Amino acid sequence: MGPLINAEEDTKFDLESEIKSLELDKVKDLKDKAPLDLHFTSYKFKHTTPGNSTPIILLHGLFGSMQNYRSVGRHLSYATNNFVFGIDLRNHGVSPRRGPLTYKQMAEDVIYTIEAQKWSKVILVGHSMGAKVAMLVALMKPEYIQQLIVIDNSPAAAPLDKSFYKQLVGLCHIEQDPKLKLTVSMSHLFKEADKILKKYEPNPMIRTFLLGNLRIEKKKSLLRPPVLNFLKENFLEEIGGWPGELVEGKTFDKPTLILRALQSEFITDETLENDFPKYFTNFKNVDFNTGHWLVSDDPDYFLETVVAFIEKHRPKEPIPEQTSPEVTPGGAIDPTIYETP
Repeated sequence: MGPLINAEEDTKFDLESEIKSLELDKVKDLKDKAPLDLHFTSYKFKHTTPGNSTPIILLHGLFGSMQNYRSVGRHLSYATNNFVFGIDLRNHGVSPRRGPLTYKQMAEDVIYTIEAQKWSKVILVGHSMGAKVAMLVALMKPEYIQQLIVIDNSPAAAPLDKSFYKQLVGLCHIEQDPKLKLTVSMSHLFKEADKILKKYEPNPMIRTFLLGNLRIEKKKSLLRPPVLNFLKENFLEEIGGWPGELVEGKTFDKPTLILRALQSEFITDETLENDFPKYFTNFKNVDFNTGHWLVSDDPDYFLETVVAFIEKHRPKEPIPEQTSPEVTPGGAIDPTIYETP
């Protein structure tokens, strides 16, 4: 897909004026609820039954969802013989829209899900925003994590590029467009929404990714994430931050894989030398010659690297028996996605 961050800075973009035009003071605040039952789905190929009980959990990034991992999740399950799950973090995908909009709460939601499903050990994988959530979970509850895989983000605060704000503003204008709310055709909705978003994001592949959040449901918003609340509550500042006070003095000593996109600025030489060692005492770094979206930019190398890491660090001794995902009670799990190899 290429880097989410655009190289060119748009000097004509006035964030304050854009925010004022959206009249965010009229936007209702999200109701707080903690923790949340997160929606998740299981990926595997048809006619296969993974034999390794340790689940691999995939966490998406900002504006993403568990659907981002449909293809790679199935191949990862097939290659490792592990169950693989994609989770929708709060305010993303089909998980509930609730506050607070914090990394702390997103991490606690994932911990709650692990506990509710009785997964005694998991292999946790996160990209971008999901990478920070994964790192926090590993530091807060290291006993739950067998291996950690961090995809292009660092345990450090760094302001997000202006392009993220432009994308969010564009999505807010889509959400507030009265004509779009009358649309009954998804293809027409996508076409018209794309016209609006094009003003804020020139890359058609990134627009397609962002517009994957569109939906047509009566009395509901056009977009699954509560984008107006994201802008009103400055969620992007939270996403660029790192709650160091939450994990002060904590470390994670189990196998950790850091995947860095060289055409991205989310992991720098400085963070590899200073920030990662502060928290992770047993990590390996692998560089990808891609943009921030390294999973979609180079899926073959991603799978090769991740599978090799998982197999190298797979425990020799058996781990406690875990509940089969096919019979997991509760309403949070979505139907398993099957596909023939």
